[in-house]
Amino acid sequence: MNEFQRYVLGALVVLTVVLGSASAPALATDPTTADGDASDSHEIDVTDLTVSITDVHLTGPGFPELAIDDATYTVEDATVATDGATVTIDGREHRIGAIELTVDDVGLHLENVSIEPETNG
Repeated sequence: MNEFQRYVLGALVVLTVVLGSASAPALATDPTTADGDASDSHEIDVTDLTVSITDVHLTGPGFPELAIDDATYTVEDATVATDGATVTIDGREHRIGAIELTVDDVGLHLENVSIEPETNG
């Protein structure tokens, strides 16, 4: 696996976590309530999802020079698990119990994407 594929795989995992974290308020419990326990466990499954990024040009300091005409990457099956976390949303602290995130057949399709280092001129 080359360096770019590792970056894409990392981006897919981040995307999956972001999609999963959208449900974090639903999974979180207010620590002031007796009902919530950080030992609660939750399972999030992301299945059969394809994210397409088309006609994008990124420029920034430290970026490599890279052009992608057409490429597709897929995570066939992966699972990430945590023992729990505490998050602050709108100044309120919430506990999230154990989370198991499973990704099955999630893909990233890139078309006409370019990345370039920032130039001062």
